[in-house]
Amino acid sequence: MWTTFDDDLLSWAQNVQSARNPPLVHSISWGSGESGSAGYNMALLQRTNTEFQKMGAQGISVLVASGDDGPGNTGTFTCRKFDATWPAVSPWVTAVGGTYIEGGVEAAWGDSGGGFSNVFGRASYQSAAVEAYLSQEGLPDEKYWNKTGRAIPDVSALATNYQVVSGGSTASVSGTSAATPVFAAIIALVNDERLASGKTPLGFLNPALYKLGSVGYDVVSGSNKASGCKTGFPATKGWDAVTGLGTPLYADLAKLG
Repeated sequence: MWTTFDDDLLSWAQNVQSARNPPLVHSISWGSGESGSAGYNMALLQRTNTEFQKMGAQGISVLVASGDDGPGNTGTFTCRKFDATWPAVSPWVTAVGGTYIEGGVEAAWGDSGGGFSNVFGRASYQSAAVEAYLSQEGLPDEKYWNKTGRAIPDVSALATNYQVVSGGSTASVSGTSAATPVFAAIIALVNDERLASGKTPLGFLNPALYKLGSVGYDVVSGSNKASGCKTGFPATKGWDAVTGLGTPLYADLAKLG
C-alpha cells in the first residue's frame, strides 16, 4: 500500500513540474517512517528526492508534515532505532513540526515529528544550527539516532485543536498535517507580495530560512517522544529537533530572500 503512495508522490512531483502554470507553494500532509518497514523502494525514494530538488529550482516551495509520532521508532513494542518521517526528511523540502499552547505559552507538541534521517545526510544549509543543538546536554542516547543525518523539522506551527467542518459537523483535530498548510499559507502570502513588486517566488525555502535564523517565535519548552520509547528530543533556544527554527510571524518571514 505505501509503495503505491510513494509512486503517486513521484508522479505528482513530475506532473507539477510539467504544468504550464503550477502553483508555487505545495503542502503535503502524508508521510511514514523512512526505514523501509512500510515497504519503501529506496531507489524510488531517491528519485523522488531529485524531483523535489528540481521543483525548488523552478521556484516551487514544498512543505511537508514532519509526522505525529515524535522521532519515530523501528520497533513495535520496544524502543529500537528512531525512524524519521519520509518525505519530510528530504533535504529539498521544508519539514514542518507542531506546537501547542499550555498556560498561555507555546511549547513543543509531544507528538511532533522530529529527529535525524538514516538515509539522507545532514544538509549544508542547516549545519551550523544543528551543530549548536548537538552541543547541548539532554539529548537522547545516540544509539537511537544518526547525528550526521538530515535533521527535521525545519520550522513548526500550532498543531492542536483545529476546528474542521465536514458534512455540517464540527470536529477538533490535531497534527502536523494541520500545522503544515498553515505555514504554507503564510509562504503563499509572502510570494504574493514578492510577485506584486516584480520579484521572483521564494522557491526552495530552507537556505533562506536558516540564514534568517528565526522565523518568528522561538519555542524553548517541551519535547517529543516516540511510541515505545522513554525519551525524545527537547525543544531549546535556537533550532531544535522537535520545533525547528520555531513558529511563524509574518513580518519575519516577509524578510526572506
